[in-house]
Amino acid sequence: MRRFPTLDEVAREAGVSRSTVSRVINDSAKVAPAVRVSVKAAVARLGYVPNESARNLVRRRTESFAVVVGENDTTLFENPFFGLLVAGIGERLEAAGQTLVLLIGGTASDERRTETYLRGGHVDGAIFASLQHGEKLPGRLHRDGFPIVLAGRPLEAHELPYADVDNVGGGRLATEHLLAKGRLRIASVTGRRGMVASEDRFRGYCEALANAGLPAVPDRVVDGNFSRTVAQEVVRAMLERDPSIDAVFAASDPMALGALAALRESGRRVPEDVSLIGFDGTMLASVTQPPMTVIAQPAQALGRALAELVVASRDGKPIDSVVLPVSIQMGGTT
Repeated sequence: MRRFPTLDEVAREAGVSRSTVSRVINDSAKVAPAVRVSVKAAVARLGYVPNESARNLVRRRTESFAVVVGENDTTLFENPFFGLLVAGIGERLEAAGQTLVLLIGGTASDERRTETYLRGGHVDGAIFASLQHGEKLPGRLHRDGFPIVLAGRPLEAHELPYADVDNVGGGRLATEHLLAKGRLRIASVTGRRGMVASEDRFRGYCEALANAGLPAVPDRVVDGNFSRTVAQEVVRAMLERDPSIDAVFAASDPMALGALAALRESGRRVPEDVSLIGFDGTMLASVTQPPMTVIAQPAQALGRALAELVVASRDGKPIDSVVLPVSIQMGGTT
């Protein structure tokens, strides 16, 4: 087995002390230029490879970041959006030589374990995704100087940096598109209430209706919990209450699939009888017949932006929150 050279051997080869070699390897300014050249030459001759774990310990860095997703496993893996988001984060972290650690769970005990882990020095910062209304952990960590970035605009603690997509604009764009198709009795299948993305998409829906002089009818608004099965159940019940509905805006692709199933169960033709539009732009939108019309959000670009923000925050650089635009992806359901 090959034996790797040690720091002491480099020091003997360069004719300097062990501490001088350490300062050169860690890019300290307290080394004369000639000595620095001599040490680097010795490093090259011997093939010395610095111990990154030890270096990180000295610098108090782990070169890794956590992504904390406040969802249960079922919801997380049902929606491809989260996979695309994490892929974007991982892509940018890897390019910067950093490691991604994924933490999943939305219960109180999960939060306690997460806080213990993050405060334990295992990572240099964290990205919080799928944040719930009233969740206090990110704010506590941020106040204690721990680098935090939110995936989504916070309802509270507005001092926290975040990256998000234009959810209000997306909800408005979806509803305006349905109105342009001549639909006037438009229902909304919201995500989980208390989540910023859900609230903002619903706000955009209400704004578009108000701009058209139409009310947001309470019986046409149901909570689909960002779940395909829940959306199917609540849309089925909504159609029984109000058979006059002629369009549905579902605030995620999985919920749009659930709404599509409920519409077809009830005998409605899509889009002839009822128009349907989703929100995400994941592969789920392409598996329906016809393909789904959706508001497409740039999930991987959002992930990359989040990674850039959290690394910059760790490095003490000034950062500004980011909001990315969305677009409409035309299919055959509207």
